[in-house]
Amino acid sequence: INEVVVQYAIDGNLIYANPSFREKFIPDIFEKYSNMTNSTQEEWFQDCLVPPYHSSSVAYYENLVDSQDVYIQWDNIGIVIDDVVHSVISIGRDISEMQHSRRQLIYELNHDDRSGFYNRRGILKVLNELKDSEFDFYYLYVSSPGSVFDIYGEKTSDELLEHIYEAFRDFENRGYIVGRLRNNEYVIINSDLSKRELLENNLFNHMNLSLKINNYSFYVTSDIG
Repeated sequence: INEVVVQYAIDGNLIYANPSFREKFIPDIFEKYSNMTNSTQEEWFQDCLVPPYHSSSVAYYENLVDSQDVYIQWDNIGIVIDDVVHSVISIGRDISEMQHSRRQLIYELNHDDRSGFYNRRGILKVLNELKDSEFDFYYLYVSSPGSVFDIYGEKTSDELLEHIYEAFRDFENRGYIVGRLRNNEYVIINSDLSKRELLENNLFNHMNLSLKINNYSFYVTSDIG
């Protein structure tokens, strides 16, 4: 999809769509779609019925093209003849790539690139969103054998880290918020206070690990505050 053009009657029904719109959005069902589409209650449509007879909007279409989400930037114009709006023409531009890039950038800004957990910036954003509610905040310092990389090599070091990440992912999968601030510093946020006892009962067992990696034994402990 590059650019699409559609036209709506004053009653809000779709009366025209150019070939690229029909091919990607409504193949083989144009008549059915035109009969069931009514935009009269949409704000963007209402804005086109009064001066200056123009509006802009971004529409999101889920799993539309090849199972991909599509974002269309619409410029909508009321066609006025003798001071009466007869129809509304919408010209759309595909901005999906830009939107997906923006979403990816926001994700990367707020997540640790190794573990996938929230980074410091992401955790601060979460705390700001929770500032008017009650929640539990746990700080964990995970101690692991020093100089694992230098002594045991990259493969063993990476596997040890992955075991630690998996322990935290288990909490994430249970609905808790997990962040990695730096190196061995992590946080867990619980916004459902009914889960407090369950979380605290599991923290010690989950975050104190005895591991066997490549025939080496490792003991990982956590200080929880």
